[in-house]
Amino acid sequence: MNKNVMIPRHTFEKIIDMLESPHVMRMPNYCDYLDILYELKVKMQKLELRGAYVKIITAKDSDTRDDARIEYLWQKSQIGNVDVDEFDFKF
Repeated sequence: MNKNVMIPRHTFEKIIDMLESPHVMRMPNYCDYLDILYELKVKMQKLELRGAYVKIITAKDSDTRDDARIEYLWQKSQIGNVDVDEFDFKF
């Protein structure tokens, strides 16, 4: 069964922050959560990409639209390029 759920963006951001927190990273089985953290960060990139697309559509002039399109294409090229490292901090 593969169903989608909707959660508030603020809650989504808090989940990502929690998985990146030092107390969770110290858990012995933290590596089991790295794939989840990766998927959540990629989803966040896709949400931000949607916002960049809206800027293209709502641009008031062609210069603004071109700038927004360049930003959109750059963000699109970065999808999947996220930093998920188990040792981002010093103990």
